Amino acid sequence: MDMPLLAPMLKEEAIMREVLVVFQEGFDDANITVTVNGKEVRRDLGISTNPLLGIASEVSVELPAKGAQVA
Repeated sequence: MDMPLLAPMLKEEAIMREVLVVFQEGFDDANITVTVNGKEVRRDLGISTNPLLGIASEVSVELPAKGAQVA
Protein backbone atom coordinates (compact mmCIF):
# COMPACT_ATOMS: atom_id res chain seq x y z
CA MET A 1 0.00 0.00 0.00
CA ASP A 2 1.47 3.34 -1.05
CA MET A 3 1.37 6.14 1.51
CA PRO A 4 0.58 9.60 0.16
CA LEU A 5 3.36 12.13 0.44
CA LEU A 6 2.66 14.72 3.07
CA ALA A 7 3.91 18.26 2.71
CA PRO A 8 6.26 19.14 5.56
CA MET A 9 4.80 21.43 8.16
CA LEU A 10 6.44 24.81 8.06
CA LYS A 11 7.05 26.64 11.28
CA GLU A 12 7.15 30.40 11.25
CA GLU A 13 10.75 31.23 12.02
CA ALA A 14 11.42 33.92 14.58
CA ILE A 15 13.55 36.41 12.70
CA MET A 16 15.50 38.81 14.87
CA ARG A 17 16.25 42.22 13.46
CA GLU A 18 18.81 44.78 14.49
CA VAL A 19 18.73 48.53 14.69
CA LEU A 20 21.76 50.80 14.85
CA VAL A 21 21.35 53.68 17.31
CA VAL A 22 23.79 56.56 16.84
CA PHE A 23 24.22 59.05 19.66
CA GLN A 24 25.52 62.29 18.20
CA GLU A 25 25.98 65.82 19.53
CA GLY A 26 25.65 66.96 23.12
CA PHE A 27 26.99 64.08 25.22
CA ASP A 28 29.50 64.95 27.93
CA ASP A 29 30.32 62.07 30.30
CA ALA A 30 26.69 60.92 30.02
CA ASN A 31 25.07 57.63 30.96
CA ILE A 32 22.82 56.17 28.26
CA THR A 33 20.25 53.39 28.50
CA VAL A 34 18.52 51.74 25.54
CA THR A 35 15.26 49.88 26.11
CA VAL A 36 13.26 47.67 23.76
CA ASN A 37 9.60 47.21 24.65
CA GLY A 38 10.34 48.53 28.15
CA LYS A 39 13.20 46.10 28.84
CA GLU A 40 16.74 47.44 29.29
CA VAL A 41 18.99 45.96 26.61
CA ARG A 42 22.03 48.23 26.81
CA ARG A 43 23.61 50.65 29.28
CA ASP A 44 26.78 52.64 28.66
CA LEU A 45 28.44 54.94 31.18
CA GLY A 46 30.62 58.01 30.66
CA ILE A 47 29.76 58.64 26.99
CA SER A 48 31.07 61.87 25.42
CA THR A 49 30.73 63.26 21.91
CA ASN A 50 33.91 63.17 19.83
CA PRO A 51 34.15 66.77 18.57
CA LEU A 52 35.92 65.71 15.35
CA LEU A 53 33.26 63.20 14.35
CA GLY A 54 30.18 64.61 16.07
CA ILE A 55 29.39 61.10 17.34
CA ALA A 56 29.35 59.95 20.94
CA SER A 57 28.52 56.27 20.49
CA GLU A 58 26.98 53.73 18.13
CA VAL A 59 25.14 50.71 19.50
CA SER A 60 23.41 47.87 17.71
CA VAL A 61 20.47 46.21 19.47
CA GLU A 62 18.36 43.23 18.50
CA LEU A 63 14.64 43.70 17.97
CA PRO A 64 11.93 41.07 18.16
CA ALA A 65 10.45 39.87 14.89
CA LYS A 66 7.08 41.47 15.49
CA GLY A 67 6.89 45.05 16.69
CA ALA A 68 9.27 46.95 18.90
CA GLN A 69 9.42 50.25 20.69
CA VAL A 70 12.96 51.53 21.21
CA ALA A 71 13.64 54.23 23.78
